[in-house]
Amino acid sequence: MAPNFLPSELLFEIAPFVPAHCSVPTIFSSCQLLRNLLLPRVLKWKERKQLAMEMHDSLSTVQLKPIELERALSLGVLDPISGVFSFRGFVQEPISLRDALIRGLIKFSNAQPEIGLSLGQCISQQFIGKDETDNKFVDNATGETFTLVEAVHCQPYPFINDSVKECLNTATGRRISVAEAVIVNILDLNTGKFTNLNSREEMSLRKAWRENLIRKQMTLMEASLSGVLDARGNKQFNDHGTKRTFLEAIAFGMLDPDVKQIKSANGDEWLSIVEALKHGRLLPEGRLVLTDTERPTHPSREINFNLAQRWGLLSGSIRHTIYDVKGIKIVNGEKLSFKEAVRRGVYNPQNEALEDQLRDEWTRELIEQKLAFLLTAPCGLIVDGVEISLVRAHAIGRVNSSNGTVVDPVTNTEMYVGRAYMAGNTFTSLRAAMRMAALLNLHHSL
Repeated sequence: MAPNFLPSELLFEIAPFVPAHCSVPTIFSSCQLLRNLLLPRVLKWKERKQLAMEMHDSLSTVQLKPIELERALSLGVLDPISGVFSFRGFVQEPISLRDALIRGLIKFSNAQPEIGLSLGQCISQQFIGKDETDNKFVDNATGETFTLVEAVHCQPYPFINDSVKECLNTATGRRISVAEAVIVNILDLNTGKFTNLNSREEMSLRKAWRENLIRKQMTLMEASLSGVLDARGNKQFNDHGTKRTFLEAIAFGMLDPDVKQIKSANGDEWLSIVEALKHGRLLPEGRLVLTDTERPTHPSREINFNLAQRWGLLSGSIRHTIYDVKGIKIVNGEKLSFKEAVRRGVYNPQNEALEDQLRDEWTRELIEQKLAFLLTAPCGLIVDGVEISLVRAHAIGRVNSSNGTVVDPVTNTEMYVGRAYMAGNTFTSLRAAMRMAALLNLHHSL
């Protein structure tokens, strides 16, 4: 006998025609003339009501796209202090931020994971903006120059990731991406000038960076050490005179939600802000939760970020390099990074034929094509007058794959790529140094 109700697998044929924010009564009225596809009759009132409720459940759990954190705050459906989420189109009863994240109802929007430096990194490593008049990229060896336009739009891999929230719109108090800053006339890619919209002052990139108008999103440790974090009260973060709560500091681009920076409860890994909120390690109010075994004599199980920093529970940005990208397939189907493959004995870094081995595995689809290319292609690093690959640089110890630094072979000193480039005779060109710097400091989702 045919069922009296529409089977659940047919609900998805109807769901796209009903607005995602509809309540059960609205869906019910939309279903009044629906027919049972298996029987030649109009659905009865009880059948329509049952269908409406099933459709509402399906839409609530499957169909809805997550709302961005900033939008949730602006709509007033997310409490900026407690993190209670009460968007009627998503949930029938208020839920915690942790539950909303676990259920995928809220998204912490951040930069697109691309291979490229932030503008702030380019300035801090002196690839551009060495002084108040320098607004172009100038190669120390060849004298070649190029503008921000080429750095942003260079193909196939731009030198600058223009989706990183690092430019302060002083008119709104929000940090926006380079791409957005160009649209609202804060940043001129041709002249390399930055404009403070409040004062209408036009300034060099170096000055804008020095005044923190250009600044990559901070970790909690950096916020604590820089003095912008005041643990007293709910609005703990001072962003150019504007006090913000923990969630507001994330939403407005002050804090980086994706970088690994918080020690996990068991102490064996580092978590991002998003992960720590999901695990219950962080609270939306801006506190860190201690386990029963951590500081058992402390009177509270919840501590502020300044204290967490002093106790070593926070870190600066944990580097994620090209050597950490999981793209190597092994027999059991698991994917490993290059570092993991070396540690497990899959690769012998001292094998001089390793580059050929990786290229062969590339053709057999045992390693992702882009990863194999980046590891085996000349990387711009010069050793004994010869440009070597990242695989070779790792094998001879010229690169510390954990810290993302270049090692001086004479002094055994580790330094970031910008400093190594400025020292001279290390890279073939400025472009090569910038590409290397990007590969040694990738987005954690890559």
